[in-house]
Amino acid sequence: MLLRNGVAVMGLMIGIYIAIFIIDVPKSYRVISQSIAMLPTELINLWSLMDHRMINIFGNYYSMFTVSPVICLVLTVILCIIARQAYLRYQIGGK
Repeated sequence: MLLRNGVAVMGLMIGIYIAIFIIDVPKSYRVISQSIAMLPTELINLWSLMDHRMINIFGNYYSMFTVSPVICLVLTVILCIIARQAYLRYQIGGK
């Protein structure tokens, strides 16, 4: 366990979140730029309505507003499963 203090973990998460807003990723870095644009706080910004980039999924093109909620839910489920496995292995097992 790298950070054992809950306040340190929360501070790290908020620091990364603020850094995302400060750093301006150019649209030429497509994957990183679209990943940041799919964050929920970025989707509700007024200037994100002007971003008309499409996402190709299995040969079909979708707008970011239709795909982002689904991707966020899938990633949440995947991260919860990984966190559960890590918790069961390291916290309960005492390894």
